[in-house]
Amino acid sequence: MVINSEKIVVPKPAIYDVLTNEKGFIDTFLLTIYMIFFVTILAAGACIGVSVWRVANAEYMWFGEAMDFAARAANINGDLEEVTLNEDLARQYFDVEMDSLMPSGSYTIDSFQTVDTGDSVPHGTANGPGYLANITVEIPAVNVPLIGQQNLSVPMRYFAIAKSNQINNE
Repeated sequence: MVINSEKIVVPKPAIYDVLTNEKGFIDTFLLTIYMIFFVTILAAGACIGVSVWRVANAEYMWFGEAMDFAARAANINGDLEEVTLNEDLARQYFDVEMDSLMPSGSYTIDSFQTVDTGDSVPHGTANGPGYLANITVEIPAVNVPLIGQQNLSVPMRYFAIAKSNQINNE
């Protein structure tokens, strides 16, 4: 009987090299740490982005409410047929309402003007006379250590049609 003295070589899995070779282990360990760091930074950035978007969205709604209030309150005669635009009065109502909605005063009014029917306004043309305002809102984004508060400036435009309420005299 003849016995074969050759060794049978069993291939080792690829993970064996990583686990037994120190260089491969260090590379894998560093890659894992970098991936965890990257995912953490990505999640923090996404959270900051969502929070800034929510604050900007809320301030735009307050801006729209102030514009609608000013457009309705400035229509002194209450006439639905012949609307008389009063830019100064509407601007005063707008300032008062914006100060009550955003007490921090984190906005600057770039322009406030009257608009006639057919003029160009955001998202098309004006269906009726009203007021157009452009503001810039400072939104606090993040507080960076050793640097300070970082703000984001968001320009906003809104068109409000002059409105009126008629009271029925019966």
